[in-house]
Amino acid sequence: MKRMSVFLLLLFVLPYCSCVSFHEEKERKIVDMAGREISIPLKVNRVVVLNSEAMSLMKALKVDAEIVGATDYAFLNPVIPKLYDMNKIPNLGPGNRPNIEAIISLKPDLVIAYYCGESTRYGYEIPVEDLKRLESAGIPVVGICIAVTKAADFEDYNRQIRLMGDTFGKEREAEELIYHLEEIREEISRLIGEIPIEKRVKVVYTWSEQNRIAGNSTITHAIIEMAGGINIGRHISQPYATVSHEFIVDSNPDVWIIWRSARYGKDDLLSNPAFSNVEAVKEGRIYKEPEILFSSWEPIIAHIHILWHTKTYYPDLPVDYEGIANELFELYYGIKYPQVSK
Repeated sequence: MKRMSVFLLLLFVLPYCSCVSFHEEKERKIVDMAGREISIPLKVNRVVVLNSEAMSLMKALKVDAEIVGATDYAFLNPVIPKLYDMNKIPNLGPGNRPNIEAIISLKPDLVIAYYCGESTRYGYEIPVEDLKRLESAGIPVVGICIAVTKAADFEDYNRQIRLMGDTFGKEREAEELIYHLEEIREEISRLIGEIPIEKRVKVVYTWSEQNRIAGNSTITHAIIEMAGGINIGRHISQPYATVSHEFIVDSNPDVWIIWRSARYGKDDLLSNPAFSNVEAVKEGRIYKEPEILFSSWEPIIAHIHILWHTKTYYPDLPVDYEGIANELFELYYGIKYPQVSK
């Protein structure tokens, strides 16, 4: 009789335990780049991407989740429309002013957005109130934060890649990509290490205006240094700062890099008398970033940035910029680099 009672008890308890276990396995927890612990579905099938760099990274990691909404920049991006059929993806507006009602109506499993936390704002992020509206609607938001408001380092890329791998169950692919990119940095470091400090070039990187330069709290600074340049804005704590023309003249950079989306170019600098005595201007060493390098926040593109900067600073170094760029594009995006850049 006692044995029968135990048996009957198990009949009632085991199904209950099974249900509890099944319920628990519907969700799991991850920690995003804003340091927030978030509950997400065990399997993410539908995603809205307000961080356009995440779209190309998802392709690189072979993520099979459906992108059901994206920002306007994704549609203007020189690479992403080559990777996805954008006619099938709704445009939800800019990432820092997305159409929240439209996002909720799409019923995504989660949203990926620029977000560094409530106390850290830099213009590109989803507003806190919008994030809370999405979360109140039961839609988790995964925050991506790439070195804009703090000193930058390449570990940010590793964190971003691992977060995407963890979010979509692509941990192995994430580690393989991290290893590949670290190999590129190690080889560049080896080559740059052979150049004496006194022979390294001074670099000015100008953004939206001719005298708005990169400081030390942007990933651009880290890229300049990795490529063997000495950033003349290395002592400026802001990501980008407007400086006097005299500051640039007195710093006398050897190489001048212009942000790819700037509305001025080499000829404008050459014809500006304020910069006529700058070494980079006198030698014509003024270069605008290629449009194809659409974001230094996207890990793969950022490493092509490093290759381009290195080859631009030191043309005689054995750096196969286009060859490696094409290898990365074919391996991770499934398209040719020259094909996109033409």
